[in-house]
Amino acid sequence: FAAVADTVARAQAIIEEFMPHAEIVDCNLPDGPGLEFAARIRKSERRKATKIIAMAGDPTEVRLAEMLKSQYDLILRKPFPMRDLLEALARLLPRKEVAGTQ
Repeated sequence: FAAVADTVARAQAIIEEFMPHAEIVDCNLPDGPGLEFAARIRKSERRKATKIIAMAGDPTEVRLAEMLKSQYDLILRKPFPMRDLLEALARLLPRKEVAGTQ
């Protein structure tokens, strides 16, 4: 199952209904910083095992994401090829949880 959210509010609603193995978080969302959203996920006892991949495009966002690396398992700099995302998921998740990477 995959879900896409274009705002922090929508992402929060999705993760309340669904327990993802991984979350790919944009550092710059229209209604709030993805960095703060990821920090909330990381602090949640229920979501401790969730893998978080940060996407950052602006050099300032990249530096901030690197400074807050403890919130993320991996940082991808935008734009990136889909192959990079699939490889990141393959590294972070047990094989049975990764679709399309054989």
